[in-house]
Amino acid sequence: MALFDESTITDSGVELLNAQLAGQRLTVTSAYAGTGCVDKDLLHAQTDLVDQRQKTVLVSLESYEDHKRIRVQISNAGLQEGYKLQQLLINAVLDSAENSEETALLIMQDPKGIDMPSETESPGFELEMYCVLLVTNKLQIGLIVDPAGTVKFKDLKRTLEAHNADETAHAGIRAELAEVRETAEAAGHAQKGEGAPSEETAAQTGDRYFDTAANVEYACVGVAEDGRPVWKRTAFHEDLTERAVFSFVESDWGKPGSVELEEGAEYDGAEGYEIVIPAEKHGRKSGDFGFHVFHLVDGTYTTNTWAAFGTEARYEADGNSIVLWGENPYSGKILFVG
Repeated sequence: MALFDESTITDSGVELLNAQLAGQRLTVTSAYAGTGCVDKDLLHAQTDLVDQRQKTVLVSLESYEDHKRIRVQISNAGLQEGYKLQQLLINAVLDSAENSEETALLIMQDPKGIDMPSETESPGFELEMYCVLLVTNKLQIGLIVDPAGTVKFKDLKRTLEAHNADETAHAGIRAELAEVRETAEAAGHAQKGEGAPSEETAAQTGDRYFDTAANVEYACVGVAEDGRPVWKRTAFHEDLTERAVFSFVESDWGKPGSVELEEGAEYDGAEGYEIVIPAEKHGRKSGDFGFHVFHLVDGTYTTNTWAAFGTEARYEADGNSIVLWGENPYSGKILFVG
């Protein structure tokens, strides 16, 4: 079932687009969310929301061959009273003296709606929606980006990957990094095995060893006169055994609670995946905590993967649970601190 599939460019929005075709500059300036609906055949005549509840955040405008897509973030920051989100209005202005006021450009509606909780009920709640303008790519439309918007990990990942793929980017830095990498690789090596390392395990100062059976890391802190390495369990793993740790596997991930499916429909993963961790497992008393995520790769828990970097954790006051969100399911564990 599609959400907010009742949408249209308003009558005033058509006038804006016609003026833009005549040479005036059109800029998208704001977006508002509200509750209440009208007959879908009357949507085009609306100039405002039935019951406006909050201003939302404009994040970006993306151009395609036959349409433009406006990305909007809706959060409950500062929202004192929850409501059912049923309408979303996008406003724009023309850069001309006689048309300087904001005007309704397009409106989206869903009679079923989405429950927006108050900030007290669910701190950090946030939605992201896309508003599509079916217009030619030749139309030059501007957007005033709201600085209150937050960068999603998947967007950061996409930008970083594109930048990293550009071999001409930061050529001088790349050369220096190559030298650093060669030096680091020559200075120390990593190995793994089942069980702790012994004096017979060949190593040099700075080398690392991972015990896959106990999920514990050791560092070679020196070499004795007889050539035998001196191993020390890393302080990080000493701390790890004393903190709250929750382990999970791929099958523990499911669709987000905000996603509704028709009976018999399969989830396509477009909104990522979630794991709900009950209070007795995470041991936190409030949302004031830190966490560290590990990704299980080839029997080794590591933190430097996109899955680990991209995992989010939010505290649900209602039920005292913690919800993990990730772009794709994976096996790993999370360490809670504080």
